[in-house]
Order: sequence, then structure tokens, then C-alpha cells
Amino acid sequence: MGEDYLAIKNREVLKKTYDENKKNVAVFVGAGGSNILGINMWDEVLENMRKKFQPDINEIDFKEKIKCLGYAKTASEIYHSTSHSEYISFMREEFRHKRAYHYSIHIKILSIFNVIVTTNYDNTFEEALNDLEYYLKRCRCNNPLKWEINKLEKFNHDMHEKSRPPHLVYLHCNLENDEFIFIEEEYKKHYPTYFEEDGPSKLESFLEYLLGTFSIIFIGFSFNDDIFTKFYKDTINNLIIKKEENIASEKNYEEIPPSFVFYKLKYPLEEDPDMKRLKDDLKLKVITIDNYLEIEKELHKLRDIPEVKKDWGDAAFAK
Repeated sequence: MGEDYLAIKNREVLKKTYDENKKNVAVFVGAGGSNILGINMWDEVLENMRKKFQPDINEIDFKEKIKCLGYAKTASEIYHSTSHSEYISFMREEFRHKRAYHYSIHIKILSIFNVIVTTNYDNTFEEALNDLEYYLKRCRCNNPLKWEINKLEKFNHDMHEKSRPPHLVYLHCNLENDEFIFIEEEYKKHYPTYFEEDGPSKLESFLEYLLGTFSIIFIGFSFNDDIFTKFYKDTINNLIIKKEENIASEKNYEEIPPSFVFYKLKYPLEEDPDMKRLKDDLKLKVITIDNYLEIEKELHKLRDIPEVKKDWGDAAFAK
């Protein structure tokens, strides 16, 4: 089956899932959602760390180190070569908005979903909310929708309840707290099961609740974070095993919510190595796209939002 069939089928499943229970569809925004604003991806952040704190290590050797140790352990080694205050100053500069505070896709996400989770450290969605609130006040809307902000270790487990307000979740903390799940020590603290230490942590418990309750749409997410990806994969597999055990023992069981990812192909469909990983290993329904504009168009379809009229003409300004 080709790309067209896969894309059509998964789009249909996504639309059906959203139409049947939109309150239980959450969006998960990764680094790609901030990279379009000029904020660097992980490999670029690590390279800038090397230049600033370990300039004696050449670029080729450093890339080999990342391949060998992974992102978090490499970041830890650099962290221990400098002071904590210098590290915080560096991170604040790296994750500062450089092109814009938000784009239209962030407004679309806020307007469509009740639960937004991000591993990013920047406050892009809060910037977009502030601008939306200002606009609504100008339009004399006195009761703009209030979002509940959840940050690291202060996660709600009742976001699926109909009475709950929309939620914005900073899964890996953010700039305001000067705390980042970036170096290995922070990953050990919040993902202890990956390191075979006692758990689950509050973050892990929240992720288990999220993945077992919501259909997730991943946007701008590469799954290159080995620690998060391993936890995600193990959690989904555990949900599948539990369901199969309940079926075998004729107990009641709940269907596992389907999850989706918007993905830009790096190679032809049959040759792209990440397609197999996303579909088979991570059990994701892949929707292939070429750019963020295509994602926006897909989000429009979820809410049946008509396309904006392109040719305004003079009539629009006649009154």
C-alpha cells in the first residue's frame, strides 16, 4: 500500500477520533514547534554548548561523542565543566525567541485542543494566549477562556473531565523555573524507570495517565529523545499487554486510544527508516506532510474550519 492510501486512512481515523470525543484528544508539541520561531534543536544546542564551554573539542569528535553517549549524557559532561549559573544563562539565551513569539499554527492549536503538552522550554503558547486575550478584550469579550498551566511535577490527572478548563502542560519544565530536563541527572530524577531505579516519578505517572486516557497528536516531534521514546514505547506496550490479558480472562477492557504523528518523509516511503519505527515500534498512525502549512490545513479539517478567502477585493472594505 502506498503513501496515498496510508495518508487517507490515517486522516480518516484522526477525524473520526476527534469528532467522537474531542475532549479526549490532546496535542503533544515537540522541538519542531519552536524551531520555526528560531529556537535551536537539541543537536544545535549541544554544538553551541561545546563552542562556549569546551571549544578545545573539535566538531567531528563531538558528534561521535553524541552518537556514543546520547544527548543527555553529553549535555551532563559539558554541564560539569562549567558553573550552574553559566549553564542557566546559556539555556536562557538558547531558548529565547529569535524570529517571532508565535505563528498561526500555535493559534490554531490553542483554538482546537483542550489539552496541549509540550517538552519545549519556551513560553510560545502563553505568548499566543496573551495576544488572543488582548484581541478578545478589544472585541469586548469579557470572559475569555482561561487556561490552566501545569508545570513539572504539578500535573493534573483529571484533565479528561468535561468540567475541567483547557490545560497547557510544560512536561520538561520551562524558562521561568530555571529548571530543564536536559542533562542526565534531571532525566534520572524524572524518568527513573529508564535507569532501572525506583519509580514511577510524578512525571512518569502523568504520562501513563495521558497515554491511557487521550489520543495524542504529535506535532514537531522527532522521537530522537531516547529516554522519552523508550518510556513511551514501554507504556504503550504495557497497555496492549493489559488489554490482551483482560480479553483472555473475559474481563472488561478499554480500547487503547489511537495516537498520531505528523511526519515529513526524509526518503521515499519504502526506504524511510523512521516510518517502520513510528508505525511498528511506537504504534503511531503516521500522517505524512511536507511542511507546517499542511499541518495547519489538517487542523482546519478537524474543526471543519473553512479556508480563509484569498481574494478580498474592494467589497470587504466598502463599509
